[in-house]
Amino acid sequence: MIRSMKGIFICSLLYLFGPVASQEISGLSGEEISSYTENRYGPFTALINGEEYYYPYRQALGDPFFPVHDNNKASVRINGKVYENQQIKYDIYNNLVVLDFNDMNGASKSIILRSEWLDYFVLGNILFKKFRDEHGSERFGQVIYEGDITCFYLWTKRYQPNTRFGESHYSFSDPFRHSFILLNGELRPYNGRHSFLKCFPVKDRLYIKTYLKKNRIRIRRASDADMSLLMEFINQIQGNEK
Repeated sequence: MIRSMKGIFICSLLYLFGPVASQEISGLSGEEISSYTENRYGPFTALINGEEYYYPYRQALGDPFFPVHDNNKASVRINGKVYENQQIKYDIYNNLVVLDFNDMNGASKSIILRSEWLDYFVLGNILFKKFRDEHGSERFGQVIYEGDITCFYLWTKRYQPNTRFGESHYSFSDPFRHSFILLNGELRPYNGRHSFLKCFPVKDRLYIKTYLKKNRIRIRRASDADMSLLMEFINQIQGNEK
């Protein structure tokens, strides 16, 4: 088992760090390669946990991943070290961050990044960081705005029988989100204009209502950019009141 974990790690290094690493470790024994990689890049457990990601949904329609429409290259920060231009997928159904790479034989491999050491990742141009949901469980959430008052989304999908093809066939739903405000350490969920306004002190709600009306923002359908600007405005209100 340990040998296979080292093999996965060595293959991933060739993918992560390119031909230079490949040239430098050519001809070394397995133990020498392990020593080399730990000296140069740190212990392999800082990058992966040795667990391969197996995909059990090949018969299902759709997939469990967060959709990325533009650039699917990602950057990740693990224990303070940033790795750029990685092939990352976020399994929002199982809350797993998966690294794809090709081994030395060109075969596709997938491994699970250790969430307890993963500080954040940027998928496309979307930042994900760890938050706790309403039940206290830790998940990676999309950061809309981070400040004294933070706004973030937790994404998931449903995995359910597809009635078009019978009970034996399953499909993934479109992604859906749970929206939250984090204020004074308190998690405040919202799903529309009314519940959004209730997240904030009564004295601030008129200002927020005026902003929403002036900028024609509908909370349920607002773009990420509009929500970010709205949260910036709300944080300014709070700052002015201090």
